[in-house]
Amino acid sequence: MKKLLLLILLTFIAISCNKKSLAQDLNTKKEIQKTTVTKTTNNNNKDIKVDLKIASKQKAEKQNTKTFMWKVENGKSNMYLLGSIHVAKPSLYPLNSKITNAYKNSKNLVVEVDVQKDQISLQMKTMQVGMFKNKTLKDVLPSSLYAEFSKRATEIGLPMLAINKMKPWLASLSLTIFQMKKLGYDPQSGIDLHFLTLAKKDNKNILELETGEFQLDLLAGFSKELNILNIKLMLKDWDKYQGLLDKMFNEWKIGKTKTLTNLSYKYANKYPELKIYYKKLLIDRNINMAKKLDKMLKTDKNSYFVVVGGGHLIGKEGIIELLRKKGYKISQQ
Repeated sequence: MKKLLLLILLTFIAISCNKKSLAQDLNTKKEIQKTTVTKTTNNNNKDIKVDLKIASKQKAEKQNTKTFMWKVENGKSNMYLLGSIHVAKPSLYPLNSKITNAYKNSKNLVVEVDVQKDQISLQMKTMQVGMFKNKTLKDVLPSSLYAEFSKRATEIGLPMLAINKMKPWLASLSLTIFQMKKLGYDPQSGIDLHFLTLAKKDNKNILELETGEFQLDLLAGFSKELNILNIKLMLKDWDKYQGLLDKMFNEWKIGKTKTLTNLSYKYANKYPELKIYYKKLLIDRNINMAKKLDKMLKTDKNSYFVVVGGGHLIGKEGIIELLRKKGYKISQQ
């Protein structure tokens, strides 16, 4: 459940536009390593050659693996669909060359939301729809649930004084963000931000499929009962989350979709009351995004590199299957 929320909100929360890109950091490290190798003694050179051979083999194996990216063709325009991890570890970079080459060969970057523009207005919107005016989180949560929430927040260093002013949906997301940072995952290392930073540097055209205001209104629009259920399920799976997250992260790197697919729809079948949540959060948005992508492909001869949350691409009701039904040839890269 937390992953589904992260697929949306972490695209524009706690993001700094002034961070140096990971690609630049990695290139700097490579140059330092190069200089170090040049200055080593002959004896050390032998060891370095062995290490470089192993590194070269690992790089070749990486490039030969599948990625979480699909190519869409219609004989007119080319489109690459990359399933994003909105929060990631720095160790994710450098990305597979299949992904970086697809980006380089595309004129347009397509994202859910351009998170690097209008940040002040999005922060104001978050305050407007996510904060209580006359109530507190303690007032709306059952006492036992509030006690469990407070316990987990304290454990990871999230001050309840601040979070108590938040409505349940924003409070649960804040708890999730803090927990993920403790586990080594960070929005600053997310795929969306990485490519948005590159696209602005490369002067690529950036297209949005949604708006931040739409996403915030969507999250804020669910009932109190549904938000409380969400918190209950989040706390229920608390101790399992690191294992699930690490597994999903590792599978993403080799293009496996099973864990994310299972997680995305895990509770929909178990809790009938959540069906409306999944419909609005995933299915309806998948349909709308697929329509916009279809229009792009049909409008003119062009090239697009699309980055959307991985949960939107996969499954029977995901964007990939929706585009396949429209007759597009789609292949995983």
